[in-house]
Amino acid sequence: MISYEEIKCLVKHLLNPFNFIHAAFYWIKGIIKFFVMKTDFICRTNIYQYFYYPSYLRSILSKKIILEYDEEYIKRFEDIPCATEYPALKETSITSIRLATLEIQINDIPNWFAEFEDIEDTFSLHRWGWMLMLATNNPSLRIKEWGIRVMKDWFLNMNNKKRHPAWESYSLSERIVNGLLLLYLLRKYSCCEKDNLSFIGKNFIDMAIYLANHIEFHGEYTHNHVLNNARALYMLGRFSSFDYIADIGKMIFINETPKLITTSGFLKADSSNYHFLLLRTFLEILWVANLTGDISFAEKIKLTATKMVKAAWFFEVYNHNKNEWNYPFIGDVTPDFPAEWFKNINRSKLALSLYNPCKCEVDKNSGWNKIWN
Repeated sequence: MISYEEIKCLVKHLLNPFNFIHAAFYWIKGIIKFFVMKTDFICRTNIYQYFYYPSYLRSILSKKIILEYDEEYIKRFEDIPCATEYPALKETSITSIRLATLEIQINDIPNWFAEFEDIEDTFSLHRWGWMLMLATNNPSLRIKEWGIRVMKDWFLNMNNKKRHPAWESYSLSERIVNGLLLLYLLRKYSCCEKDNLSFIGKNFIDMAIYLANHIEFHGEYTHNHVLNNARALYMLGRFSSFDYIADIGKMIFINETPKLITTSGFLKADSSNYHFLLLRTFLEILWVANLTGDISFAEKIKLTATKMVKAAWFFEVYNHNKNEWNYPFIGDVTPDFPAEWFKNINRSKLALSLYNPCKCEVDKNSGWNKIWN
């Protein structure tokens, strides 16, 4: 029970003019934020952005959005004529997928409205990381046909479900990048489904525009999610020549990186697992910048990426029983991918091109590393 003296002290505290103004401002700001985030009409305007986005984005946001982009960008991955020697995918070829905490059975296409006890499994279902891992371990025309069918089915079922957890910004960012990387990874297998690829490409653009209006800025509590948002915007923007989207991602990386990464290249969140996750982010961004000729930005990212690769080697510990290198878990562990997915990222083709302390050979057989073979 609250005593009379405690109530009296609280009232006296609130009646102080300075405290009253501060409390009133706090509640007004909270109410505005609630309605801004919950009102679709306002979220489709720049009001939300001007309230909660940092000042360095104002110059970009003040521009009138001109929706000029290359709708055919995905087809650039189709660089080899139709490969007819590969068998078509059977309807029931994919029978199970691995989510964050459990493996579920599917009948070719997942049930997008499935409910799970752990929200991380729901997020995982809609982030498509499991699809990228399947494609990495089994690159083939059959998997590409299946992946295109899965992505198309998701858009047909989920595009109008903006209130669903699938549309929270981090999941949206992962979905964009995992879809792009899957199509890049399987670019040698041409399945002659141009109409489907155009449909998927347009929907990727629509998701990026939505994401640009829902970036995870939280003032002083902004964390590494904002870099994942920027990763999706930059990668899709550069691939589709959509400068407005790419510039937002680029500005976020330039301004937020010093707040999240130390000058020596360590993630400030004090997590070894998240360090490897963010190292992936910077290596992928550097790859896209180089691939698309964004040289000045590539030079800026290269400095941080190199320091992060060096820091990743610091975490390595040799396991004599298994005769292999690994890293200990320090701090939080991401549910996005299994630890094995990033275990040897510092020995990947992209990482060793930046820093190779012992003239190591490229590890082509570990998780994420396989994408770049």
